[in-house]
Amino acid sequence: MKIQSIKGKSILDSRGKDTVEVEVKTKEGVFISSTPSGTSSGSHEAIEKPAEEAVQNINGIIAEKFCGKEFKSQEQVDSALIAIAGKNKTKLGVNAVLPVSIACCRAFAKEQNLPLYSYISKISNNSDIKLPVPSFLLIEGAKHAENTLNVQEFMVVPNEKTFSENYKTVKIVYNELKERLEEKFGKQGIAIGMEGGFTPKIRTTKQALDLIFDIVKKNNCKIALDVAASEFYENAKYNFEGKETTSDELSLFYKELIKYPIVSIEDPFAEDDIEGWKKTKELRDRPARNASHGEAGGGVLIVGDDLTVTNTERIVGAYEQNLCNAVILKPNQIGTVTETIKSANLAKEYGWKRIVSHRSGDTMDDFIADLSVGISAEFIKSGSSEREERKIKYDRLLQIEQDLL
Repeated sequence: MKIQSIKGKSILDSRGKDTVEVEVKTKEGVFISSTPSGTSSGSHEAIEKPAEEAVQNINGIIAEKFCGKEFKSQEQVDSALIAIAGKNKTKLGVNAVLPVSIACCRAFAKEQNLPLYSYISKISNNSDIKLPVPSFLLIEGAKHAENTLNVQEFMVVPNEKTFSENYKTVKIVYNELKERLEEKFGKQGIAIGMEGGFTPKIRTTKQALDLIFDIVKKNNCKIALDVAASEFYENAKYNFEGKETTSDELSLFYKELIKYPIVSIEDPFAEDDIEGWKKTKELRDRPARNASHGEAGGGVLIVGDDLTVTNTERIVGAYEQNLCNAVILKPNQIGTVTETIKSANLAKEYGWKRIVSHRSGDTMDDFIADLSVGISAEFIKSGSSEREERKIKYDRLLQIEQDLL
């Protein structure tokens, strides 16, 4: 595949902040990608540059080295990007590197006359293409909302046989919750946050869980939490629900929550609180209640995000120290398609569940939908369909499901 031109420009993400879009031109056409950005980002993620600087790096450094050059594989493209971007993408910015990598991935898929998910499956050495289960956002807190909830996301995880059935179910749950919140809090109760979840004026985790519990149970679903604990961790303590809390106390709190139908807890402890993460072993080893929801070993899925940042070195470290049994995959945490796939395959080798995820500042790029299918991820997080930049990922999955029938 010969690259004829590469052009970067600044666009706005879903929060109205500047981000980067790239057009890569080959003889097969023009291929576009844009990069998202997180609000609560792990400190070990690849480095993001100001959008204007990232665009300059694309139109200068990357275009100079790539235009007119022929590439034989996605890995060759990504190796070249990594070589000039430096460790953690510090020289160019992950927001310069990732959209080029994804646009080239789309170009290779077209070159080989394959759907994008099939091409990703091929380069992932994945022969078992399947659709993920949606982990659909219901309630937002922390930095994503104007309320005092510490837990960042309360999600519903369905248990139907197909993606379309699962999607229908989660929208039923969402709409039933909307009715309840409007009855309880009025119009203010159904205000929505960055990712399309509701942001009611509630204070505690248990209040949020009580609001959704019977709706979720009635529809044969479970609950997933994204605690994002790094956001309220300081001086080796957690400022949780109005008081200073130790890792031991927070661990006991999570054990109390298991009376609710919780399938997963993401980032229950801060990214560098390794002793805290070790305390999750008992939750992970709990007896099975519903293995069809993907519970590894029958217990709760303890999900690394800020802990692992889609980085093979950190995934290895988490595995060797026995810290979690599931992982979030966000391409913009690491920077290239190849590195993301390597992280996905390593997690699979470890027997971990994998959740492909959007970011709070997202765009209309639906790449993560094809990625989740191509690597056969067990779950996908893309907020709620109240936000168009979230809905487009779910719509793409519905289309893929039809294509695979």
